[in-house]
Amino acid sequence: MTRRLRGTPIALAGSLLLTSAQAAAEQQEQQAATPAPASPEAHVDAQAEAPAVDVVVGASRMLDLPGRIERVVIVDPAIADARAVSPQQVVVIGKVPGSTNVIFRLESGQSVTQRLRVTLDGKALESRISQLFGVKVEAQEVDGVVAIRGRVPNVATGQQIHAFMETTGMRWVDATQIAGVRQVQLRVRIAEASRTALRELSVSAVVGGNTVFGGFQAPGSSGTPFQQVGISPYPFAPANNADFRFPEKSAVSSATTLFGGVTGADLEVFLQALTENRYIRLLAEPNLVAMSGESATFLVGGEFPIPIVQGSVVGGGSTITIEYKEYGIRLNFRPEVLGEGKLRLEVAPEVSELSEIGALHQNGFDIPSLATRRSKTTVELGNGQSFAMAGLLRTLEQSTIAKVPVLGEIPILGTMFRSVRYEQAQTELVVIVTAELVEPLNDGMGRPMPGDLHKAPNDWELFMEGEAHGAVSVGHPLARLKSLGLGGLKGPGAWRRPDEPRVLAADPLPGTGDAGANPAKVATQ
Repeated sequence: MTRRLRGTPIALAGSLLLTSAQAAAEQQEQQAATPAPASPEAHVDAQAEAPAVDVVVGASRMLDLPGRIERVVIVDPAIADARAVSPQQVVVIGKVPGSTNVIFRLESGQSVTQRLRVTLDGKALESRISQLFGVKVEAQEVDGVVAIRGRVPNVATGQQIHAFMETTGMRWVDATQIAGVRQVQLRVRIAEASRTALRELSVSAVVGGNTVFGGFQAPGSSGTPFQQVGISPYPFAPANNADFRFPEKSAVSSATTLFGGVTGADLEVFLQALTENRYIRLLAEPNLVAMSGESATFLVGGEFPIPIVQGSVVGGGSTITIEYKEYGIRLNFRPEVLGEGKLRLEVAPEVSELSEIGALHQNGFDIPSLATRRSKTTVELGNGQSFAMAGLLRTLEQSTIAKVPVLGEIPILGTMFRSVRYEQAQTELVVIVTAELVEPLNDGMGRPMPGDLHKAPNDWELFMEGEAHGAVSVGHPLARLKSLGLGGLKGPGAWRRPDEPRVLAADPLPGTGDAGANPAKVATQ
C-alpha cells in the first residue's frame, strides 16, 4: 500500500504536467493560426526589422510597441521628438528634415530600434513664403538640406526670406537670384578749376662813393631779400679816402624784374614788381564695369621712384634702395545690384599728380610731392542716375607787408622802404558718379576706338602745311553710327544723337516764366 500510495502522487503529477504542456502547445498553434488585427498606425515587431517610418516636418505619427515602454531614446533630438501617450504607444514629431533612429527600451528587457525619416513638405513651405513675401520660389530637400531657388525682385526681399528661413532651424542653402542685369558700369567725372592772382612790389637800392654809402634790402616773400646787394671799398684805396663800390661780379637775381642805376652817382636800384594770374582746369572721367558684389580697380598714370637711404653696420657705408609710389587717375569701386533698378556703390576715386610744391631735395635727389584729390563713400542711386558724391569750394586770401620802421610810414617815399605781397586763390572741385546697368553687345560688329580716324600725313601735309595728321573725310555722324551698328541704341547709356535737341539745365532767363513748364531747347548740329 505504501508503494501504491507513494506511486499514486507521482503518476498524478506526471499526468498533470503532460496535460499543461499539451494545452500550451494548442494555445500557441491557435495564436499562430489567428491573424493579427489590422491597425492604421505603424506597428513595430520586436522580432523583425520594421520598415522606416516617414514623418513630415511639423507633423506627428503614432507608433504601437509590443510591450510596455520603459525608456525612449532619439539619437538626434534636433531632427525629431517623441512622447509616450500610453504604456505601449509613442507619438513621434518631425522637427527638421533628416534621418535618425528611435530606440525603445521595453520593461521585458527587449530593445526595439525604429528608423525615422523626416521629410519636407515643399509645397507648404513655398506657399508660406509666397504669402509672406509675395514671391514664387522652389523648395527642394535632399539629404536633410533644403535649397530655396528662384528670382526675387530686390535684395531687401532676399534678406527677408533669409531671416525667415533662419527661424525655422533647418539646414538650408540660399540659391535665389536678383532679377535683372548684374553688371554695372560706373562713370566718374572729376572736375577742378583753380584760379590764382598775385600782386607783389619790392624795392632794393644801394649807393656808393668816397663820402657817403648805404642801401636798402626789401625782404622777399620767403623772408630773405629778393636781390642780394653788397658794397666794399676799392682795393688799394687809402684809408682816409676809401671809395666804396659795387662788387664787380655781382649777379642779378631771377626774382628781380627791373633794375638800373646812375653810373656817375654810384647808384643801383632793383625792383620786383609782379602781377600774375594763373588758371588751371582738371578733368578726369574714368569708366569701369564690374559684376555685382565684385570689386574693380582702374589706374591710369605711373610710378615715380623714391630713394631711401638705409644705414649699415658701424664703420660701413649706407645703401640706397628705391621704392615706387603710384600716381595718376585711380578708381576703386564695388557695386551691388539691389533690384528694381536700384544700385549701391562703394566708390573711391582719386586723382594725383606730381608737384613741385612741397618737393624735397636731399642727398642729391629731387623728390617731388603729390597733389592729391581723393574721396571715398557709399551711395545708393537708380539706374542711369548721377550723384555728386563730393565737392569743394575753397577761397584763400593772403597778404604780407614788410617795411622799415618810420621810413616805411612816409607817404609816397615810404614805398621805397616797403615790400608788399597780396595773393588770392580760389578752387572749385566736384566729383560726380553715374551708374548704369549694362549688358555686353553680341552682334559681332566692330566698335569705334580712339584713333580710328587718324591718317598719317603725306610729305606735302607734313612739310609744307605743318600738319601732324592727314586729311580725313568724315561723313554724316548718324551714317557712321549706323554703319557701326550703334544707330538703334536706346535706354540708359545710349549715345545721344548729334541732331537730337537737348534741354539746357539752367535757371530760367528773366521774363521767360517757369523753366520746368517751358524748357529752352537747343538743336545741336
